[in-house]
Amino acid sequence: MWRNGFILIIIIGVSMLLGGCGEDVQVHNDATVTVTPASGAATSDSTEELLEAKMPGEVRVDALVEAPSIAVAEVTYEVGPSFDRMAQAEILFVGRVTAAQAGPSTMSLPPIQSFQLTFDVSDSLRGGLAAGETVTLSYQVQQNDPPTFTTDEDYVVAAKVDVRSERTLVTWLSVADEQLLSDAELAGAIPLGWRIEDGDLLSPWALMDGAWPADADADADADGGMVCAVTGRPALLAGEGVTLSSEKVPPAEEIKWSNPDGDGQYTITVTNTTDEAIEVPALLSDADGILWAESLVIVCQRKVQACPGAEGVSGETFGTVLKPGQSVSGVINAFGLEGIEWPRGGYRVEFTFCLGELAVTESFYYKSDHHDAIRLGDETPAE
Repeated sequence: MWRNGFILIIIIGVSMLLGGCGEDVQVHNDATVTVTPASGAATSDSTEELLEAKMPGEVRVDALVEAPSIAVAEVTYEVGPSFDRMAQAEILFVGRVTAAQAGPSTMSLPPIQSFQLTFDVSDSLRGGLAAGETVTLSYQVQQNDPPTFTTDEDYVVAAKVDVRSERTLVTWLSVADEQLLSDAELAGAIPLGWRIEDGDLLSPWALMDGAWPADADADADADGGMVCAVTGRPALLAGEGVTLSSEKVPPAEEIKWSNPDGDGQYTITVTNTTDEAIEVPALLSDADGILWAESLVIVCQRKVQACPGAEGVSGETFGTVLKPGQSVSGVINAFGLEGIEWPRGGYRVEFTFCLGELAVTESFYYKSDHHDAIRLGDETPAE
């Protein structure tokens, strides 16, 4: 019990134990750490408990599209409770911890502890890392005791690039076992924004009428034979040699302190970085051109949505073919997203644009007295 006049805050120095410690650590959401004996992986019970934590920037399972009551999938996927953490990771790899450098801690109770973790990557499942590469990532955890890592076991690691600091942050990690490695392989093989619920593979278009032609044939070479259990839409990826980038559309009128990031529109660019022509299966086209709204997925405030303007695919479509070094661009209006809690006053909102396994995030300054009218259609943003 606190007594008036006397408050004592003790800041305990952070120490790290590496190798030969006989313990490993399972981390979820940068919020909670469970230390378990090194002889076995964390139990399902502890994992499910950790999944209840809510942290900014992470995609919540309950924030994705609600699964329909009738599934038409021919394949049932059995995955563990950590699958969604891996499936929604911008960067996903398997590797070993080779060094851990403690950084500053906050004075909160419990403190937020910061570290720099160095990994030797043995398998890159998403995000462009290469097997054999050594990477150092930022990691934070809020707890009283410092976490402990082993150097003789593989970890499955999820990470993302923080758009403002441009640092790569660990968002989740766990000592690898056979089930987790299998789940990680599957998570890296499906597009961002997709998920598995009750054994069914579901896309962000699962609740959309006419999302995919009923008589369309999935391209097994492009999607590995995986399709949405409800719509039949194949799990199309962008493929190697393709990059995704974004840039704000300049506003029609730039107003100081009101719209430094524009008025909600972004130019999305897909580039072929190779010296050969390639097909980008995830970037759909028809006879009239590229179907940007039917290809992109957006994540905002832990919610996964089809791109504003998406109406479903009809007729014949195919992957967009890009010439060597070619870039193509389309403009997306993020103000068309539904179910977003738009800030009152001025505050930042993050939009993550996804194309297959690729993702790029923008931090947008939303000022309600300026942007509300544009978003609600009373004014028109820049074309």
